[in-house]
Amino acid sequence: MTKSLSILSVVLCGVFSFASDGYAEGELKKLQGTWVGKEIGHENEGEVTLAIDGDKISFDGWRQGEWYKGTIEVAKQDGRSMLFGTVKECPIEEFIGKTSNGIYSLEHDTLTVAARAPGDADAPKDFDDENARSFVLKRRK
Repeated sequence: MTKSLSILSVVLCGVFSFASDGYAEGELKKLQGTWVGKEIGHENEGEVTLAIDGDKISFDGWRQGEWYKGTIEVAKQDGRSMLFGTVKECPIEEFIGKTSNGIYSLEHDTLTVAARAPGDADAPKDFDDENARSFVLKRRK
């Protein structure tokens, strides 16, 4: 139990230190807006839409009836740009209240995201992680 609390303390201190140095706020500002694109490996299936407004996030997938609404946080960990989306609403009850851990890359108006299922404690190792879904999105103007 002590070891778990100690690890949790280190993680929380790390997350809060990002917020205090302005990294998270600045990065989140860059991600604001509506993003439209495709899921890698399912390019012929239809578009996906990701919208970020403040710390609110919504996602509409290419699968019929797939949508998520929640909150988003960002951080820099081990040199990677991380995102943490906590599901507040979706059609899959077991995902509500759980966090999807992901990584992202933002280059101009192209956002590449890889994220694991809500509740999976691990983040993707890279954008080709076989246990994650990956997307390439363009900012809607």
